[in-house]
Amino acid sequence: MSGLTCALALHQAGRKVLIVEAADEVGGRVRSHRAGDFVLDRGFQVLLTAYPTCREFLDFEKLRLGAFHPGAIVQTADGAHVIGDPFRRRVDLLATLRAPIGSTRDKMLVAKLRFQSALSKPEVPWFSENIPTIDWLRAYGFSPRMIETFFRPFLAGIFLEKELATSARMFKFVYRCFTLGNAALPAGGMGEIPRQIATRIGDARIWLNSRVASIESGKVRIDGGREVEAPKIVIATDGDQARRWIPSLPARNWHGGVCYYFDAPKSPFMGRRRKLWLNATGRGGRVNHIAVPSDVARGYAPLGRALVSVNTVGDAQSPAHEDDIRKELRTLLGEQVDHWRFLRSYPVPRSLPRLNPEDVDALAGNKPELPPNVFLCGDILTAGSLETAMASGAAAAKVLLASS
Repeated sequence: MSGLTCALALHQAGRKVLIVEAADEVGGRVRSHRAGDFVLDRGFQVLLTAYPTCREFLDFEKLRLGAFHPGAIVQTADGAHVIGDPFRRRVDLLATLRAPIGSTRDKMLVAKLRFQSALSKPEVPWFSENIPTIDWLRAYGFSPRMIETFFRPFLAGIFLEKELATSARMFKFVYRCFTLGNAALPAGGMGEIPRQIATRIGDARIWLNSRVASIESGKVRIDGGREVEAPKIVIATDGDQARRWIPSLPARNWHGGVCYYFDAPKSPFMGRRRKLWLNATGRGGRVNHIAVPSDVARGYAPLGRALVSVNTVGDAQSPAHEDDIRKELRTLLGEQVDHWRFLRSYPVPRSLPRLNPEDVDALAGNKPELPPNVFLCGDILTAGSLETAMASGAAAAKVLLASS
């Protein structure tokens, strides 16, 4: 997404661009595949409509976005409870107040944090205190129960790590976006996002199935011997690949997880559709959160069926068998899961680069040496999200244009 955004910005500025893509489709980790009449995203992903760079470069109307309702269904040891954002959905007010998810004081702190986030400028989170999110939540005053029953499962699904060691800067950035916008899905899957940008750039300017073997100033060599000469070159690969060409780049650690897709005869959350389900039972197990994309956006499932996305965190190197996931789901959701048909699983071990406080400091202090007229963008330089990827691409385009 960083490379596509950079190319689009350069194209809009009147520059001739060529994208050399190793895969058979653009998008990197933002991909969707078909399984019969179902659309499966490569791991559970959402578009936050408050992302500023996404708003600049994407046509939300043409994506035909469907939005999750703010809040979640929180499954605790004593049952399922609905919490929401009463400021946007008054219908969730009583359920939220009654839910045993934190104390009355916790809910007042959530309201306070909501208003602080909404009033802050977009750049403010990135200049705030660089400490682990778990430490920040405790210092803010949230109770252990609030952290364990809401923040830990909710943020684990975003950070892909359960310790909440990710920098509080990332938490504040994401929380602000959740406050100001919606978590949405395009009709037809998340893959429609890179496809939209690629269409605007033009297919003739994109070479698929073209893996780059080497890069030097003014020249790119592709596997098979083909060479491309270019006055300016932008590296927009994942960090591990970029380091093969630019060894001075910092090594990044990764977080990942597994997404299991099931075909169900109906949504498991009838009556409470369009909300994310969080596992706060405290029983251990692998399942962290569940979503039903077909409840949210068109095209994910055929008429009369539901697509269920079951997600685990931190175990992409050793994913569970779908039968074990189904057994765990039975203890959480009951016998309805026996009627679900397994479709496919997506282990994504390199889904997000780790962004602990020490990683933030390392990124700030690293100034990689690049060959002349070679530029860089992507999550090797920044946090991992759709917004930061696209913002990195836009920034690279700006630097390239200024260098001409």
